[in-house]
Parts: sequence; structure tokens; C-alpha cells
Amino acid sequence: MRQWITRYPQSQGLKGLRPVGIGLLGAMTTTMTMMPLAAATPDLQQQLAIPLNNGTRGNARDEADRLTQLGKRLASISLLGEAVTTWQQALKLYQDINDTEAMGVVYGYLATAYHDLARYRESEDAMRRQLGATRTRQDFQGQVYAVNNLGRALAPRERGMPGAEELFNEGLVVSTSIPDYDGKAVTYDSKGQLALRQGNYEQAEQYFALGLAPNRSAAVINGMGAVYQAQQNYDRAMRTYQMAMRIAETNGDVTNQFRAMDGMIATLNDSKQFSKAADMLGRRLDMALAYNNTREEMLSLRYLGQFHQWAGNYPIAKRYYQEALTVASQLDDSLQAGQLRVRLASFEMDNFSPPDR
Repeated sequence: MRQWITRYPQSQGLKGLRPVGIGLLGAMTTTMTMMPLAAATPDLQQQLAIPLNNGTRGNARDEADRLTQLGKRLASISLLGEAVTTWQQALKLYQDINDTEAMGVVYGYLATAYHDLARYRESEDAMRRQLGATRTRQDFQGQVYAVNNLGRALAPRERGMPGAEELFNEGLVVSTSIPDYDGKAVTYDSKGQLALRQGNYEQAEQYFALGLAPNRSAAVINGMGAVYQAQQNYDRAMRTYQMAMRIAETNGDVTNQFRAMDGMIATLNDSKQFSKAADMLGRRLDMALAYNNTREEMLSLRYLGQFHQWAGNYPIAKRYYQEALTVASQLDDSLQAGQLRVRLASFEMDNFSPPDR
């Protein structure tokens, strides 16, 4: 029986994290999804952020700071194209006054926005420039997160795995020498995700366990859940994802709440508990609406469409796809919109046949 959750590339190089051979939602939680680290873990971008107006006052800097904050507001309401244009303007001003610290911050914002707009090459370029800025300034803490960002972007590509491993090793050396325990936990999470993607489950579990030593990170616990899921230890995977969900809720970590929920949905799917998976998909949509998270709303609608298409409920599936397409268009997400149009077109074909079960 083919499971109802189908795979499709979330990005051309990362998704960031997001596993191997366990379906779309599983891939979002057990491998490196091609989402940059800053996007996967927003608090990390905050850790990279530095106070604006940091001593290089002047009209150019004030305007650059204003544009940077404006870009953040635009991104928060999903106007990513406008945010990118605004950040590019801010970046030019920071370059004019040679403020590499602020440049690194803006490159981080651009990397996340480019990824969400499916502009993956530009996202990777921004990550490389962000890393270069941290190295120029000898900002060792920023360097740890920058190498993790770039490594997670490279990891999903077979040719990129050696480079990703080298970057993660660099992050581990730097975070150990500073020391930066949070950065060390992030790097162990990255190494665990890479090992998981390569099918080295025992090594992945060891890395995730090391990442848990300094702090009980919801991201790392989600990684542990992905290991158990890949090993078909479904009961333990569910308990681990539930633990990650509780910690993420306590910490206000919305990203890892969705990651934990996606892990639970994928685990229920893998264990053929399809009714429970459908119920949790509904909860996922409710959570996206409660947080006013438009991108997660779009993904939830798409996943619901996939489920009902698999189940043979074609009118319901079509409705969910149409709603998802509307939201994707609002987000200016051409990749998702194109894939959704293909799915909708399949309903109009005379020779349409349901997906295999």
C-alpha cells in the first residue's frame, strides 16, 4: 500500500533538515529540510542579530536601520518580495559605510526570505556571504550559526554532503572553543540530521544525545524522534515528538511545534494509523490559523488535499488544493503554486486516476 503522503522537493538543496524514505512530512522532520537554519529555528536568527545603531551613526546608517526593521515587518505579514527589496536597499547602505556586522544580519534575513520564495541559489549565496561577514569580523558565535545554516543548505545534495560535514565540524570546533553551549547543541543537531540522512541511525542518535547534554532543546528532541521513526520504533517516536511539542510550547518555539506535529503525523502515516493522521492534520491547520502563520496554513491545506485525494474524496481534495493555491498566491510562492495547479489540473483530465494505495 502506498502511503498517502507523497514526496516533493521543498527546496533544491537543503529542506533543511527536513529525512529519508518516510514520506513528505517525515522528510520534513527526519532529514535536513532545505530550509535554512534561521528559518527552521527563528531564535537562532535572533541570536545572530546585533543592536542597530551600534556606533556608526549617521543619516545613511539611520536609513539602513529603518529599512532593516521595515523589511522584518513586511516579512512578518508574508510580504516576502517587498521585504527582500527593502533589505537589499538596506544592505547597499551598510556596504557603503562598511558595516560588516549589520551586513551579516541582513544576509541572514535575505537567506531565509529567498528560501521561502524558492530562490534557492540566491539563498545559498546569501548564506555564504553571511558566513564571510562573520569570519571577517571574527564573530565566532555568529560563525557557528552561519556554518550550520550553510551546511544544512548543502546537506540534501549528495555532492554537498562532504562540504556540509566539514562545515558542521568547523561549527563544533568553534562552539567548543568559545565555549557556546547553545551553538554546540545546534551543531550536534546538524550532525545528527546529516547522519540520519545518510542512514547512520546509531551515529545520529549519538549526536542527538550529545546535543541534549547542555539543554533540552525541542529541535534536538525532534531529531531523536526522527531517528526512532526511521527505525520503525513508532511508539517511542510518538512519545519523543510529544515531549518535543511540550517543550516547544513552553518555550514559545512555534517552529518546533510544527516540526513535532509533522513528525507525529508522519509517524502515524508510517504506522498506517491514517484516521489519527487525518485528525492531526486538522489540528495542524487549526494551529496555523491560531498563530496566524500563513505559510503553515498553506502547507496544512496542501497536506489535507493530499490525504483526501489518497482516500478518494476528490471534491474535498480539490477544495483543499484550491484553498492552498489561494494562500500560496498570496505568499508569492511560485513553486508551491505551480505544484498545486498541476494537482488541480489532474482532476480535469479525462484519464484521471487516483493515486495508488
